[in-house]
Amino acid sequence: MSASKKEKEPIHDVDMDHHPSETS
Repeated sequence: MSASKKEKEPIHDVDMDHHPSETS
């Protein structure tokens, strides 16, 4: 799922790091 999100918005790469809960 993470890969899909990254492909959609690579800019959110940092957001993911700040919000590990979202990745869960």
